[in-house]
Amino acid sequence: MEDDFNPSPAWDYYLPWHSLHKVQASLDKARQSVKYAKSLDESASTELDKNIDAAIKYLEKAKSSTIN
Repeated sequence: MEDDFNPSPAWDYYLPWHSLHKVQASLDKARQSVKYAKSLDESASTELDKNIDAAIKYLEKAKSSTIN
């Protein structure tokens, strides 16, 4: 995906497209939360879980926004 691309709100896949960007941002945060962690302590684990849960939520939102 191109970072500078913004679909028209009239585009059929406008909502899923934005949800997928949120998935990507959540996964980037998840990777960053463990990137420098020497061990998976409670704080790092909580942060990782929070960001993975957010990515899952946005994936479900993207899926529910599509025409089945």
